[in-house]
Amino acid sequence: MTRDPCRTILEALLARRLDGWRGLAQGCRMEDVAHWLAFRAGAGRAFFGSDSVDYEFRALAQPGFASDVFFHSHAGVLELVTTDNWSLNHQACDAVRAALGDPQATFDFPWSGDVLADGAWVWPARGIEIAVVPATRAIVRLAVFPPCSVETYGRRYRKIAPAREFPDTPA
Repeated sequence: MTRDPCRTILEALLARRLDGWRGLAQGCRMEDVAHWLAFRAGAGRAFFGSDSVDYEFRALAQPGFASDVFFHSHAGVLELVTTDNWSLNHQACDAVRAALGDPQATFDFPWSGDVLADGAWVWPARGIEIAVVPATRAIVRLAVFPPCSVETYGRRYRKIAPAREFPDTPA
């Protein structure tokens, strides 16, 4: 029996195994993923990238994760998985960064009401981004997506602004 490549890669992520990470498989359907993951009730909306791509997301409480894992889909296809606080242990974070090597690109990262200059370390060809707090070396966000160019990452997957609970309203 052939293993589903979407399930295989997501199981590796949920087991916190990033060794040899090569990105999300193309074309993973959220309806298929929802058959084997126990998502929390309900769904939300989020916008990422300079193109403000509109994603529907579902949240998963996963043992071993400090925060929920969010599965973002566009037109029914899983395109982005994110979680905050991958690790606050600087030795574990150092090990992840060492395993990934030098980033292909860095970007400013909005975090906790501030902006971390060059805080987003990105390997678009490997479909992974980590956000690092320089003072503590903590990985405060991890995002995975299908392998792509730096340009596609910026247009579709980059966190441009902090999340807002309510849209701006006129005064």
